[in-house]
Amino acid sequence: MIFKYLSFFTGFCYIVMGVMMLMYRTSFKSFDPTLLLGFGIIIILYGIFRIWNGVLKLKNKEDEESN
Repeated sequence: MIFKYLSFFTGFCYIVMGVMMLMYRTSFKSFDPTLLLGFGIIIILYGIFRIWNGVLKLKNKEDEESN
C-alpha cells in the first residue's frame, strides 16, 4: 500500500532535483551547462513519469476493487 504513495513522493523529489539543477547551473562549475540543462530536463520528465505511473496504478487498483 505504501509503495503506491511512495511513487508520488519520489516523483516529486525528482522534479525538485531537476528544477534545482536548472536554477543553479552556475553552482556546478565542473560540469558543462548544456549537459546540466539536458540532465535537468530528463530528471524532471522522469519525475512526471513516476507520478503518472503512480496515478495509473491507483486508478487500476480502484477499478479492480469496484469489480
